[in-house]
Amino acid sequence: MTLYTDTYEVVQFGECVADIDVRFQYSVFPGRPAQIYGPPERCYPEEPHEIELEEIELPWDKGWKVISTKHPLYDTLEEMFNNVEEAILLDNAVAERW
Repeated sequence: MTLYTDTYEVVQFGECVADIDVRFQYSVFPGRPAQIYGPPERCYPEEPHEIELEEIELPWDKGWKVISTKHPLYDTLEEMFNNVEEAILLDNAVAERW
C-alpha cells in the first residue's frame, strides 16, 4: 500500500473554518500494454493502471484512525481522492519509464 496525505478544508458559509489532515492508503495495480502481434491465442487487450482506495484515516488523539464507509465525511473524502487519482497514475507511469 502507498500513502497519500492531503488537507481537507471545512467550509461554512463560503469561509474555511478548519483544515483537517487526511491520509489515504491505496494500492496501485500496474497495467500492461496490449499484445497485438503473433498468434491469436497469444494476443490480449491493454489493461490500464488501476488505483484501489484501501483506507481513509483522520487524526485521532495522538495518532490516526481509519474511518468507516458510514462516516459522514467518507463520501466527500473519497471524491477528494478520486480528483487526484489521475495525477497519481500519471506519476506512476512517468516513474516506470525512468
